[in-house]
Order: sequence, then structure tokens, then C-alpha cells
Amino acid sequence: MAARACGRPHRLFGLAVPGGRVVAVVAARQRRLFASQRHTLVRRRGWRLAACCGSLLGLMFCLTLAVAVDVATTAPVSAQGFTYNPQPPRPKPPRTANDGQMLVQAVEVDYDYNNSRVSAVGNVQMFYNGTSVEADKVIYDQKTKRLHAEGNIRMTDADGKITYAEIMDLSDDYRDGFVDSLRVDTADATRMAATRADRSSGNYTVFENGVYTACAPCKDDPKKPPLWQVKGARIIHDQIDKMLYFETAQLEFFGVPIAYMPYFSTPDPTVKRKTGFLMPGFSQASGYGYAVEVPFYWAIAPDYDMTINPRITTRQGVLLQTEFRQRLINGSYQIRAYGIDQLDPGAFAGQPGDRQFRGGIDTHGQFALNDKWVWGWDGTLLTDYMLLSDYRLAQYRDPMASFVNLPTEATSQLYLTGVGNRSYFDARAIYYLSLSGLQSQVPIVAPVVDYANVINHAVLGGEFSYKTNFTNLNRESVVYDPITAAAAINGLCLTNSADPAQTIVRANCLMRGMPGDYTRLTAEAQWRKSYTDSWGQIWTPFASIRADAINADISNQPGVSNFLPVGDTQALRVMPTVGLEYRYPFINVQPWGSTTIEPIAQV
Repeated sequence: MAARACGRPHRLFGLAVPGGRVVAVVAARQRRLFASQRHTLVRRRGWRLAACCGSLLGLMFCLTLAVAVDVATTAPVSAQGFTYNPQPPRPKPPRTANDGQMLVQAVEVDYDYNNSRVSAVGNVQMFYNGTSVEADKVIYDQKTKRLHAEGNIRMTDADGKITYAEIMDLSDDYRDGFVDSLRVDTADATRMAATRADRSSGNYTVFENGVYTACAPCKDDPKKPPLWQVKGARIIHDQIDKMLYFETAQLEFFGVPIAYMPYFSTPDPTVKRKTGFLMPGFSQASGYGYAVEVPFYWAIAPDYDMTINPRITTRQGVLLQTEFRQRLINGSYQIRAYGIDQLDPGAFAGQPGDRQFRGGIDTHGQFALNDKWVWGWDGTLLTDYMLLSDYRLAQYRDPMASFVNLPTEATSQLYLTGVGNRSYFDARAIYYLSLSGLQSQVPIVAPVVDYANVINHAVLGGEFSYKTNFTNLNRESVVYDPITAAAAINGLCLTNSADPAQTIVRANCLMRGMPGDYTRLTAEAQWRKSYTDSWGQIWTPFASIRADAINADISNQPGVSNFLPVGDTQALRVMPTVGLEYRYPFINVQPWGSTTIEPIAQV
């Protein structure tokens, strides 16, 4: 009957407390000491609150709520009376070396005064305008302001981009020139190679017979083809628009061409978000015919964006889908809406989709209250429960988009979750929307509360922990599952059968959900201590006690009395446990990894 498992961890985002700021002051050591004392105070305060919850087992749940409210309402750092020293003035950025001075280091350096030419030979290292060049030989012509390098060239730009080549001829500002037999490794782990590259105006680079990939070379065999790469007769990099243009391109996987394209373009690796059309999609279903989707992504601002995805169908018209996303300083949320004015509702005759307008909306969000507490929501609202499956919307697909493991319900919930150093709290209200038309058999859970805590100090030399769970749910109709082939074939577990009192019995059916109201409070305390002997054997004695208080108002529906007493029912259950656990781990460590074999026994 448990609606949720107790004590599941919940991922939190470590975010700055609202109102705080990062400052730099001279007395850094004093500020770190002050911050350490402040954090110690907060941890001790949380320990005292948690310790109060363990005083009486019967009052665990009430004290849990008290702890949760007190911790959740803790004021931000800026409101707790702490002050910061004034922010110091921003330091001036260092002056870029752009005064024409060039630093050259080599085995041999010759200066031709007549021709104003500098030649460096042997392990040449040159630093100029934030860029370093390493080569076997470098010649710099001061009259033409051209830089010519040969042999084992490695040029590192100020932005971290590394270019390898055999011959390089560039202007001294690196804006114009050519490079032969080059390979480029960017700071974001993308790679390009070409037989020749020509650079003009400092903004356009044309790669002849170029290759582009984001896969790292194989460590064992760097010459092995990467997972994927794109080859092009010409690859043009526009650094102003941050675009890559491919001409006569082919896409390869493990060195095998799988697609040929005369021309296509894509943003360069520095672009993380860009307004434009996404990859189109095609689909087909009996209800809407053939369909094509052309998604459009709109990067409205750095913190929010939108995707507009119209699906044009041959039988039902246009299904419009939109999704809005925004990320704030302490969380994020998204809203998705979809709808269609069906041209042929009769295609779904006799089904919930036999209506002119169909649509829905769903939303998700999560926000951090501080570094330990988050709250959020999930919500779904549909005109009919068959909408997602009829139009194969993304929310109805399984993770592999195969429509094999399809969801049976959509979850709407509001939750609050907190995680301490050794404690966990979660409270939520849940509404399940059935996607199979069995809404009366799906429960409404409001609320379900979990709390778990491990005492920081030793109790009787061991570890003491406790956890509580409070669950309240309501279900309108009973749920049975057949457990025999005859019951499944003959429908013996259906409530509308000829004589449900005789057919819906324990021998044929399993009650998966009882009708009516159900409330349960559970509290459990546990102690354990591990001993390791000289042979490496681990002995762990443990003891626990669990108490359940149940109040149920079970509806008298067909067959229910064969499983449970109907009407208002109360129950109290106490279950003590004492035992011993034995472990003997064997570990084998090899250069390729480790193997652990661990026999476990428990009495």
C-alpha cells in the first residue's frame, strides 16, 4: 500500500543564497575564519533540531514537520546580520602586447639589415600579440610584415586554439595568409584538418579538402578513423557569423561514408544557442495520415528560449506545438502547449478523440530555496487521454522513442525536498492522469511525506538512524489483476462479471489497489555496528523497530470483502527485529580493473 519509498535521495543544485555576493578583500584569512564559524553554527543548529526528532518514536512525524518548517524558513545570508567589507575597485586589465615587439627564441637567429628580415632556425619559439609560434624555421619580413614558418609548426592562439602545420605564411597580425597540411585543435575539443587553408580579413578561413570532427583520436591508434567526421571539398569558416559552410560534403561513421550532401551549413563550436530551423521530422499514423514537422528554435535571450514546432498532417490539418523554457538564478521551468483543430474528427470515431479541438499543456519547474532545499512541480492537462498516443507526441514516447515501454499515466505533483549532511526530507502531493482510460482506478496521493536522519554521534558505539513516512491516498474504484490463465481468459476478475462475489477470490485475483481512503503513519528506528576481525571478515549486529498506524475507510465494491474488511478500519502494527550480518569480501586488483567477490549471510 506504500505510495512511495522512504528516503530516496534527490538531486540538488548548489546555488548561491539570494542576496549574497562574492567579494575580494585584504583580510581574506579573517573572513574565511568568520565564514567557518558561521557554517559551524548552522550545522549545530540543524543537529539540535534533528536530535529533538529522535526523542520519542511516536512523535517522530510531528517533530519532522517542525524541523522541516524551521529549516526551510531560515533567512538568507544577507538577512542574518552578517556584513561584508566593501567591494574593492576592479583591477585594471593587463595591457596586451600590441606594441610591435616580438620575442624570439631559437638555436640561431640572423638579422639581415639590408632587407629588414629576421631568420630563426632550430627549435624556434616566437611570441607576438598573444600568439605563440613554434617551428623548425621562421622568417619574418619587416617590410612586408609577413611571417613564414616551416617544419613541425605549432601555433597557439590567445583563445586556446592550436594549429599544426608544415608550411605557414601569414601577415604579422595573423589576419591574412595560407597554411599547408594543417590540423586545428580548438579549446572546445573540436578538430579540423586540411591540405591547405587560406585566411583573409581575419574573419574568413577556407579549408581545402577539409575534415571536421568533435571526436578525440583513439589513444591506442591515433590514425584510426573517429566515431564520426564530416569531409568537404571546401569548408568555409565565417568567424563573424560563427558559421561553418561545407561544400561537396560527406558524413562518415568509423571511416565509412553514410550520407552525401552538396552543401550544408552549421554553427561553429563556439555557438551554444542559435535561432534557426532544426532537423525536420516525418511520421505516419492512420488517424492523421502523413505528417512533416519543421521545428524552429528561437533564442530569445540568454536565459530563455522557445521552440515552435508545427506538424502538417494530410488528414487533420496543422498540429501546433510550442515550448517555452527559462532558467533563473535559482532554478528553471518550462511550459509546453499543443493543439489542433481537427479537419476529420471521424477518423477517431468511437474514441475520446472524436472531437473538433484537441490539445493540452504540461509544465515542469524546480527552484532552490537555499543549498539544501528545493521545491518544484510537474503538471499535465489534456482535453482527452488519447491525445498523446493518437499523435505520437514526445511526452508519450519511451526514452528510446520506440513506443514499446509506453507510460500509462501522466504525473502532476507539487513537492518540497531537503537534503542535509545525513538527513533527507520530501513532501509532495500527486495526481495521476491515466492514459488508458482507467482514471477511477488511479489514486490521488495528498500528501506523502518522508523523513530520514542518521544521528551524527555514536549511540552505544554504533550508528543510530530513524525514518518516518506519512501517506494519505484516495482511490475511487478497486483494481484487480488475474493471477491464473483461466481468470485472465474468462474475465473472472472483472467487477462487472456475472457473480463477482464468487469469481473475484484470492485463488483467481490479486487486489492491486483498494477503493476508498487510506492513511498510514510509519516510524522506524535502526541501530547497527560493524566489526572487522584480523581475517578481514565483517560482522554487523543490528536491531530495529518499526511501528505502523493505519486508518482506512474501504468502499464495499464487488469482491472487496473477500480480501479486506470493508468500512472504517484502524490497525496498529509493531515489528521489532534483531539480527547479525556477515560479509567476507575478496578483492582482486589487476591493471585492467578490480574484481570483488563478497559472500553475505544474515540471521
